[in-house]
Amino acid sequence: MDFTMNNQQTQQNLNAEVTASVKALKLAILLAQRAVAADANRVMLMLYLSIGQFVSQKSRNGVWGTGTIDSISEQLQREMPGLRGFSARNIRNMRFSLNKGGLF
Repeated sequence: MDFTMNNQQTQQNLNAEVTASVKALKLAILLAQRAVAADANRVMLMLYLSIGQFVSQKSRNGVWGTGTIDSISEQLQREMPGLRGFSARNIRNMRFSLNKGGLF
């Protein structure tokens, strides 16, 4: 009888340890995922501002004519299937945001 009670207690302790470990690991995973998302957002924002600056300079200097942004967007879509967020409209908005003093 003592063996059975001792075995049950050991199993309960192990279950409690597993539950606590899973909780700690979940927290670490969620914090890492949040950090990755924040870093990704920061990097993409920097990319959008950089693209806006690039497009603005090319447009102001007369290097690009009408339709160039459309052509660039179309070619990006062809060469990078599945790419999202780089439609001609979005690229123009990147330039517009930069020219208006920022994204906000």
